[in-house]
Amino acid sequence: MSITRSSLAAILLSSVLAAQGFTSPAGYTTVEGSSNHDYILFRYNDLRWQQLDATSVGQAPTLIQRISWRRDGTTGADPTWIARTIDIGAVLSNSVVPGAISEGYAANYSGTPTNVFISRPVNLPDWTANLGSPAPFNLSLPLDLPWVYAGLEPFLWELNVTNNTSASDYGNDFQSITGSTATSTAGTSLGTGCIATGQTAAMSLAGTLKNQVTRFRLAYTVTRAPASTPVFMNIDFVNSNLPVPGLCANVIAVPTISFGVGISDIAGAVPELALENIPYSAALIGTALYSQALAPDFGQPVLPFALSNGRSHVFPNPAATPATVTRVYGYRLATGAMRAPSVWTGGIVTLFD
Repeated sequence: MSITRSSLAAILLSSVLAAQGFTSPAGYTTVEGSSNHDYILFRYNDLRWQQLDATSVGQAPTLIQRISWRRDGTTGADPTWIARTIDIGAVLSNSVVPGAISEGYAANYSGTPTNVFISRPVNLPDWTANLGSPAPFNLSLPLDLPWVYAGLEPFLWELNVTNNTSASDYGNDFQSITGSTATSTAGTSLGTGCIATGQTAAMSLAGTLKNQVTRFRLAYTVTRAPASTPVFMNIDFVNSNLPVPGLCANVIAVPTISFGVGISDIAGAVPELALENIPYSAALIGTALYSQALAPDFGQPVLPFALSNGRSHVFPNPAATPATVTRVYGYRLATGAMRAPSVWTGGIVTLFD
């Protein structure tokens, strides 16, 4: 059988790439992490986890054919760290810089994410005994689709975990990372909103503005709006604090920018709306935004609108020391509801080879 020059080149390249491997965070192949993570990744019955890492940028390109984890080596024998079966799906992607990590998972990809391990039952090992420090990487996923990490951008690994047969803890090796994922401000509440039809307290607007190193993120939540009603957001750059005859609250923000937030539920709450990718500009730092929610409300005595309180946000300075490894995750609570995703620094020690 003949082989073409291009085919031979591809085979040789694959052989070279396959020989490489690295850990996230970088440098922990034979070094124990600083801590442990003993209750999230392989404990909950329904979990989504993303870990963003910039520590391996600049390394040689690597063909990733397997992802592996190891037991924490600093914890003694633990009878609850038993074997279990879990449905696992895995995704690899280039990512935004870790300091720009968002609670919105999709905003963390740079480019198109790849499903490298199709979700299916995986048998996890028994980790009740201490296996040394560091322990062997004996929890492995051989990938369905190999993925090349070029070493040019930060990268991201993601797991979707379901159908866990054990609710007990399971201790992964973990490395703490100093630094901050972002600077943020919850802003200042201005004035008082209307009491919307069917409510007993004023319509309320809350929000958070983050400086995420390469972008800004602005997220809003509205509560106690009229039930099952479209809600809108008005944004301005000055506090008008304008009384309008017939309106039940002063206009803080005139609609210099206006957009729909969503439909309120039967309690008058609107799920978080996040503007994930506001372009970064140093010129914005120190600039104030003024926001106010508005909803149709035909139960008002004069003009058929309900207004929330206003809220001011000032674009904050960036973090002095952005983190190099961060993670975001959410999981299903015992009540059946999903815990809202949250962002943290540091990462579970993971081998890619």
